[in-house]
Amino acid sequence: MARSAGAGVAAFAGVIVSVLGVRLVVGRIGFRRRLTEWDRAWAEVEPQWVHRA
Repeated sequence: MARSAGAGVAAFAGVIVSVLGVRLVVGRIGFRRRLTEWDRAWAEVEPQWVHRA
């Protein structure tokens, strides 16, 4: 009984670690995508702001 409970806890911990790993990767991809969009938008606006006198 104790071994099967330990195996269940280990399996649950493995699932949690896997989900957190996937969440980290997906979050990183989303961050890079948002950063690219922001950089593209700033490239359009930046000349107006930098050359103001």
